[in-house]
Amino acid sequence: GQGFWAYVGSATFLTSPFNLVNSGTISQGTVGLVITAGGAGLGYNLVANPYPSPISWTKLFNLNSATLDSEVQVWSPEGGGQYGTYIAGQPAGTNGQTDIIPAGQGFYVRANSNMTLIFNESIKSTSNTVAHLRTGKPSADVISLTLSGAEGDRDETVIRLSPDATMSFDSGQDARKLFAFPAGPEKFTVISTKGSQGVDYAINALPESALGENIQLNTLYKDNGVYSISAKGYDNSGSCIILHDKVENKTHDLATGAYEFNVNDASNAAGRFELSICERVATSVSDIGSGEMMTIGRDAAGAFVKTSFDKPTKATISAFNIVGQQIMKDVVVDGTNSYTHLDLEARNQLIIIRVSTSTGTVVKKIVY
Repeated sequence: GQGFWAYVGSATFLTSPFNLVNSGTISQGTVGLVITAGGAGLGYNLVANPYPSPISWTKLFNLNSATLDSEVQVWSPEGGGQYGTYIAGQPAGTNGQTDIIPAGQGFYVRANSNMTLIFNESIKSTSNTVAHLRTGKPSADVISLTLSGAEGDRDETVIRLSPDATMSFDSGQDARKLFAFPAGPEKFTVISTKGSQGVDYAINALPESALGENIQLNTLYKDNGVYSISAKGYDNSGSCIILHDKVENKTHDLATGAYEFNVNDASNAAGRFELSICERVATSVSDIGSGEMMTIGRDAAGAFVKTSFDKPTKATISAFNIVGQQIMKDVVVDGTNSYTHLDLEARNQLIIIRVSTSTGTVVKKIVY
């Protein structure tokens, strides 16, 4: 789980070109692990995939089937703690477990007698799409923003929500942006976030309190033309990532797809873009109808309500102050999808927003 950065060159800087070639067959050979039958834990043995590649449980079982049970058990912390189970050669398993065991994954096997569990090259798999079942999965509160040009030029910046972060530079959590043209006239495509103290960030960790606040983006371009900004990550139901283009006076939810825009000398303005990450409200099926989703939050333009229905649905949006007084006229939206900014004059106070349909109601308190 530890990564390393390596520099290869003929000198500290101004290096001669190096050609690095990987060739031949990489093989770890045969690995044997001694396991026992019976004993504590119903006779299960905890072992691990010894190879830096996925393996097939079915192939491992077939290699050792004379004394090995056909089931594999993998501990998962999801849902309060459970096991993922799979039987060799079967079409499906439980709790996310499949035939594929990722590199480094620990798992339980059961032997009918004391044996040496044999691993060899034949059990390796080219499938690499199965996630580890383990404690402390990486946070999903990460957004990668990519700025792309028509000539294949691109750059990326990362925003991460962390309970230990501040709005200033945090050593160990933030990374500064290094520009490829510190002193030259060359033009490069660049995207970064800019902090309140003028620091450009390649990786910017922000506290949860930054939800709904405007995050300044710094964008530079290799040339005039059509560019796009896209986002990936932040895999939370009901979330939205609002990009505000101050030159075009447009807002766009990057959670729905990339934003395309045109750059010319007049529109290549510093501080053209702001980003706002919405507070998430994911309603359960028991709260409202099946297939319905309502999100209430803030973006760069103010308080909003986002609805998504599997069929045309009428929804009524209401807003109240903390003592229950209605502070705007009801807004009625009708259709399958809507994104509605609320006409609210109140600022710096707690407000209550209610969205009602024929199948249920969602209520959210936000500071506006």
